[in-house]
Amino acid sequence: MSTDVAAREKGPGRGTREPAPLERMLALGEVPLFHQLGRRHLRRVERLVETRRYWDEPVVQAGAVGDSFHIILEGRARVHPVQGHELTIHPGDFFGETFGRK
Repeated sequence: MSTDVAAREKGPGRGTREPAPLERMLALGEVPLFHQLGRRHLRRVERLVETRRYWDEPVVQAGAVGDSFHIILEGRARVHPVQGHELTIHPGDFFGETFGRK
């Protein structure tokens, strides 16, 4: 299982540098899911994540088998469920496979 830190860029060609480990750790600390973790544990989580940036492209497809857990750090993403209304998710929101699932 991989854990993605998913972020949308501000625009094509902008903000494409890879964030430094400290930046990623601090950003993860702002995510409600990780608020209670101390710096030592946030460093452990930071080492496990891979940062990916998406711009107007699907992150996942409905019905596809997944093994990733995604966290929105900046920007927003639209969710098009198979049934129901479109949702918009924002920084701190997460989706995908749950931790520890095999």
